[in-house]
Amino acid sequence: MPDDIRPDVPRKVLITGFGPFPGVPRNISGEVAFNCAEIWTRDLLDRFTVEAHVLPTAWQHAPQRVRACLRASQPDIAMHLGVSARATGIVLERTARNACDGRVDEAGHAQPEGALDPSAPGSLETRAPVLAMRDALVRQGFSATVSDDAGRYLCNAIYHESLTRSRETGAPRHALFIHLPVTLADVGMRAEDLGRALTTVVTMLDEHLAR
Repeated sequence: MPDDIRPDVPRKVLITGFGPFPGVPRNISGEVAFNCAEIWTRDLLDRFTVEAHVLPTAWQHAPQRVRACLRASQPDIAMHLGVSARATGIVLERTARNACDGRVDEAGHAQPEGALDPSAPGSLETRAPVLAMRDALVRQGFSATVSDDAGRYLCNAIYHESLTRSRETGAPRHALFIHLPVTLADVGMRAEDLGRALTTVVTMLDEHLAR
């Protein structure tokens, strides 16, 4: 029987968040990544093996770090989290652009404005069922949207890296970036609610792979 449908073979999940960056001295995405890893390891141990990392908000390190994590863990699912001042709920990013805007990172460095990889396509799209996941989250009472603009900063850059590796190697089989609000309380969300929402997302990714 293929591993895709064997109940005794847990999926490998990599979940990442970011550290602080200019204007955001506390980045909740890293905390949420570790919280989700703890919850899934505790409650879904028969379904997932989970590895969590906080990526430095630095052009010289973040893409290389996520590349190394993907290479080492060979995950079935890679879920990447970040924050956005525009987010008023859970934003499921469908597309990564092959572009950066040259903004300064936490270390004071800037990537030259332009393409992330001149030899790569202009954009990459996730295979994750983002519309179905949005609808499921909305039915559960969450504010959830689908976006085709992950920005041109490091969130977009590591998403582009993950989707590129997915297409080149098949690991991860599903890559997804999710933007969260900078401060949960400002949009009426609690950490436990967010954990429940992201559990819905990861289980739907698992189910999609099993089809």
